Amino acid sequence: MPVKRSRPQTEARFRQAVLEIVTHAGCAEVGINNVAQHAGADKVLLYRYFGDLDGLWQSVAESRHWMPDPDAVLAGRPTDADAGEVLHALADAVRRFAEDDPVVCRLLAWRKAVSNPLTDRFNEEWTGFWQAAGGILAQSGDTENRLRWNAACQAAALLVEAEICGESTDRRCFEAISNGLQSPPPAGNPLPATETVPPDTLPTNLL
Repeated sequence: MPVKRSRPQTEARFRQAVLEIVTHAGCAEVGINNVAQHAGADKVLLYRYFGDLDGLWQSVAESRHWMPDPDAVLAGRPTDADAGEVLHALADAVRRFAEDDPVVCRLLAWRKAVSNPLTDRFNEEWTGFWQAAGGILAQSGDTENRLRWNAACQAAALLVEAEICGESTDRRCFEAISNGLQSPPPAGNPLPATETVPPDTLPTNLL
């Protein structure tokens, strides 16, 4: 009796193959033939189920969240911590999250090198996380402080990315970045950011 093919299982194998290739070889090695070989499935099925390689990338991109919930990350921060301590704790939490997920580490290394639906989605979530964190940490009613917290979180993003990618960094910059920042409000009272600074545009000499 012939084995009945399960489309959901085969699609999952193709998605998993993409993640394995990204993790071990990088985004540039993801191709139709390579994915099919890793998945142990006919490439004809890949075209049938996803249309083309971009369709598969899109399916992988939509298969999960690539960054944690900023509210959850910041919920456990000490209520009496100063701005510098909060930035250190935030950076540590994101670094731990990335280091526990090899795919995230590789996406950080590839997110500016290639453009595909997965790196595009990751970039959206990466940028959105740090912007949301700035809004949560900002004091209400103070435009300048909101902008400064957003800038501080963008600087923290650059530093964390550099650390994960193995570049030389100096966390003493957090003391300079946090100088003059108002202490964040107590945990559990997130405030939306109404103004932000453009992502990935801060000077790299902050690292």
